[in-house]
Amino acid sequence: MTAQESSTEAGRRMIAQLRLAHAPLRTDLVQLGLAIVMLEEATLAAEPVREIIAGLTVGQFAWQIKTRCEYFCDHLSLHHAIEDEGMLPVMQRQFPELNPVVARLKSEHEQVSMLILEISTAARELRSDDAASVTRLRGYLERLASMLAGHLDYEERSLFPYFERMNRDWHQG
Repeated sequence: MTAQESSTEAGRRMIAQLRLAHAPLRTDLVQLGLAIVMLEEATLAAEPVREIIAGLTVGQFAWQIKTRCEYFCDHLSLHHAIEDEGMLPVMQRQFPELNPVVARLKSEHEQVSMLILEISTAARELRSDDAASVTRLRGYLERLASMLAGHLDYEERSLFPYFERMNRDWHQG
């Protein structure tokens, strides 16, 4: 019997849902990283970004990055709050052996939360005519990308085997 055959329908559904929630986080963080690199290059070269992105000026592009960073940070914060307040307590009750895993995940959520505050501040201070502000935001985004990649991989690796054993969705308690 394969792992797929031995897992429950509820478990397979929860794994698919968490993968769907994590995929855009991974993708959006890469895209934000690419955008800030483009802005950094445009700022350092003192050329309008419209040469890179048709029809946009450096200022407009910087504003879009600010907005996207805020949206991404809000979405990531909400995702972690749902996990902390809903999913992780259910997992902990059903599988007490997950206590160390849950403690690590919650600790990482707190670390991400503190970094999100730094990113939000740096995004608000982002100016297309200030290379230091662009570089600062880029550094924070790179730290978040690194931190989040390891966190999401660990979360999936640690929780998916337990999801596979569950007969009810964690939303149902």
